[in-house]
Amino acid sequence: MFERHWPRDIDKKRPLNPDSKSLHGSNHALYRAACDYAERLAFKDAENHFHVLVRRNDEDYADLAALWLKIIEHYADLIEAVEHRSPAVVFNRKWTAYQGLFPNDVMKDVFDPRGFAARMASAPASPPATASPAEITVALVGPAQYRSISAALAAAPEGALIRVGPGLYREHLTLTKPVQLIADPADEVVIEGSTDHVVWMQTDFARLSGFSLRLRPASDNLQKAAVYIPQGRLILEDCRITSGALAGVEICNHGTDPVLRRCRITDGKAGGVFVYDNGAGLIEDCDITGNALAGVEIKRGGSPTLRQCRITDGKQAGVLVYENGAGLIEDCDITGNALAGVAVQTGGSPTLRQCRITDCGAGVFVQENGAGLLENCDITGNAYSGVEIKTGGSPTLRQCRIKRNLQRGVYAHTGGRGTVEGCDLRENKGGAWYIEDDSQVTRRNNQE
Repeated sequence: MFERHWPRDIDKKRPLNPDSKSLHGSNHALYRAACDYAERLAFKDAENHFHVLVRRNDEDYADLAALWLKIIEHYADLIEAVEHRSPAVVFNRKWTAYQGLFPNDVMKDVFDPRGFAARMASAPASPPATASPAEITVALVGPAQYRSISAALAAAPEGALIRVGPGLYREHLTLTKPVQLIADPADEVVIEGSTDHVVWMQTDFARLSGFSLRLRPASDNLQKAAVYIPQGRLILEDCRITSGALAGVEICNHGTDPVLRRCRITDGKAGGVFVYDNGAGLIEDCDITGNALAGVEIKRGGSPTLRQCRITDGKQAGVLVYENGAGLIEDCDITGNALAGVAVQTGGSPTLRQCRITDCGAGVFVQENGAGLLENCDITGNAYSGVEIKTGGSPTLRQCRIKRNLQRGVYAHTGGRGTVEGCDLRENKGGAWYIEDDSQVTRRNNQE
């Protein structure tokens, strides 16, 4: 809806592109694409592009990209404040702080696609005070308004803050209105379910912070995740999640865009995080460890972003991407997974940057027309080959270190394809390469 009526008079600094084939030229194209995404409020895509430019540290683009990231973060916060009906005094404070970012090296005028400035200009000079969000207390014993979280949710108005005292709450939470739930104190509040999802997201926005969420099924055939997110933005912060049935966290459907920060998703009977049917989301600084299936499973158009996560000690693959799944995985440790660190197949095509894939069975295993891009990753110390490609798999690896694996650096067979360029393939026990006659891997500027 924003593309057709977009104001095009924003003064953005976009340096000239001296050479479209150079790295600097590539950065120029990346910067233009990122700006275009930002102008259309496609903030997730814009942030992904700007983060790449910051890491590349190009003298013309890195600082500009960092500034854009700051602008996007503040403007997204303004949008969230409006959509979740924050008090006027809160929005006004955020708007004043945001205006202080301008003018700058990116633009002279305030970046404001949603027209907040016009709305502020038409508002009364002294708007009436808005009440703070209602605060509700829950405790098993002692002074509190409610003895169960479900009762508090049923009574809470939209925007309420619910503080939950310590103890074990055996119940299932269905979130049907914008609320925030805070464990008080953190790490001492356990919500345990046995017959359904422990948390089921059914609203546009909600936040949970500091809880332990456990699904301990009453029957062996329970087909539920501990946290089920089929819509909206659920923010999970500092939570511990485990499931004795399906995934610890399940994310699905177009437009679903949760945020998981500093969570531990561990020891699940199935997978850790499952993203499918065009679900997205940001998973940041989380530990996903000891799960029976894949630590992270992505399929059917799922496209999450994972940053600075530790995906470890899974009984199968650390990350499994298949059936046209995608996603961006950056600066993650993928370690100690029994089968493969990363497995890609049946049209899966993730992007991994600056990841460390170590001490797994195979490092990266691509088959059945899987693809994907790995840039500047360490694929080291794995029990089999660093990279194995077969049956139409066709990944691209650039500037990776594929070293000290117990078999080959890259092993392609049974119709495997791909491109490996600018990589270090020294010190693999079985040699740098083994490319069978029925396979074809393009090799450029590698160390062997």
